[in-house]
Amino acid sequence: MDKNRSLIEVCYQGEAGQSNVRTQIFDGEIYVSLSDTLQTLSRENAIIDPEHRPSSLTNRLKRVINTLEADEYRNIMVDDPRYRSGIDDPKRAKMPDTFINQTGYLRVLAGDTSEAGKRFQRWLFRDVIPTIYKHGEYPAPVDSSRSLLEQSTALLVRLAEDLNQNVQETEQLKRDMAGINDRLTVIESVQSPGSRMISLNARLLELEIKFNDSQMAHSAALCDKLRAEVNGPWIECPKGGSRYDKQFEQSIVDTAIKQVR
Repeated sequence: MDKNRSLIEVCYQGEAGQSNVRTQIFDGEIYVSLSDTLQTLSRENAIIDPEHRPSSLTNRLKRVINTLEADEYRNIMVDDPRYRSGIDDPKRAKMPDTFINQTGYLRVLAGDTSEAGKRFQRWLFRDVIPTIYKHGEYPAPVDSSRSLLEQSTALLVRLAEDLNQNVQETEQLKRDMAGINDRLTVIESVQSPGSRMISLNARLLELEIKFNDSQMAHSAALCDKLRAEVNGPWIECPKGGSRYDKQFEQSIVDTAIKQVR
């Protein structure tokens, strides 16, 4: 941090909105504008505690200021916000302001127990002053290396998500193609003369496959669906038989069994 720097204007975000507070560095030490402090606290107290009397705070601060040591404050000429360029006398462009260092500031605000004063002091001493000492400015500069790392991480996450989506779509396409191939096989078999007719029960017995009730029901429904798609032949189940004894082209039964397993 430079031992001497021009004004550093920091922004306090409170209940009354944003308030600009000027600071300046002398001999490596931070000084804060007293007038900006008084204006900020007056605005904040008007919102947080409307019954607070700002005049009492001002009078108390003026009494304490008279007790400050010579090295605890600096009288500086600063821009007068009331000055109107081209209208007012240029000699009125500047106004005197008192800037107080941390030691003097603590003494000046020690008697302010208002909620606005507590919040302002917490912000000033825990956030602003340590940041200016460390970085020479407030707020702290953005860590570009960290920002780049965060961007790279976000890019990798997005690429991983896109890759995962592509894999899922590819797997779904493979499943769709497999289903189409199964249907083509059924169509070719049905169109072939002399196709063998067989029931689901008989075919499972031949293949030595055992299905539970849910699988049996699913397979039977698939047989009906596949047959209807190709308009293939079927033989109703014999009297006293179950729906699983209904006969279809063997290719249809085999396709249904394959899809259920």
